[in-house]
Amino acid sequence: MKNIILILLLSTPTLGAHTFFTNQQAQQAWQERDYDKAREILETALVHHPQDGELNYNLGSVYHMIGMFDAASESFKGALATEDISDELREQSLFNLGNTSVQKAQALLGPNWEKREIVQETLDKASEIVLAAIDRYNDVIGLTEEHQRAATNREYAQELYEKLQKKKQQQEEQKKDQEQDKQDENKQDKKNDQDQGDKQQQDDSKTQPDSAEKGSPRPDSENKPQENNADKDPG
Repeated sequence: MKNIILILLLSTPTLGAHTFFTNQQAQQAWQERDYDKAREILETALVHHPQDGELNYNLGSVYHMIGMFDAASESFKGALATEDISDELREQSLFNLGNTSVQKAQALLGPNWEKREIVQETLDKASEIVLAAIDRYNDVIGLTEEHQRAATNREYAQELYEKLQKKKQQQEEQKKDQEQDKQDENKQDKKNDQDQGDKQQQDDSKTQPDSAEKGSPRPDSENKPQENNADKDPG
């Protein structure tokens, strides 16, 4: 599996003196992997220059590196909204917007997501985010057909999307199987209850007394009282 490629911070001498110096400071902090310092420098600069495309882009890259993917996306979109944006900045902002979307989807899914059950809502959301990433890579390729990094990352995102759809299908089939097993279990329980009831009725019928059994009172001529002849009038 190919890895996502992230473009580094921009720092070009075409900027105003203050902005260029700010980006140089942020670049130094970035190279030292002091992302909190780079974030502080760029956030402070953007208070005074909110429409600066490269400050927005660089802050988006920092946000990306510290896992603030929603903030990163907004910063890259801020860079894209810059008036008179350069082709380079547009291309790289779209590219990193795609990268951020993929990383956001992976963070949403969590580690080892392919081996765990994922709720349907999460799978759907991750799929939506990955599709957005694919769109951004297509935008980059539309600007520069030979953008190999965008093509590589688009392939990565497409493979991820296919895995998400496969995972979704597997879980739906598993859910159907579980529901069928539950129905079969309920039917078997009902049959067992019926069989038990029938057996109980049979047992009860065997223990009921028979009216013709020995000891039951019955009329018998031998048991009739005999006449006392002594009480008859003689002759």
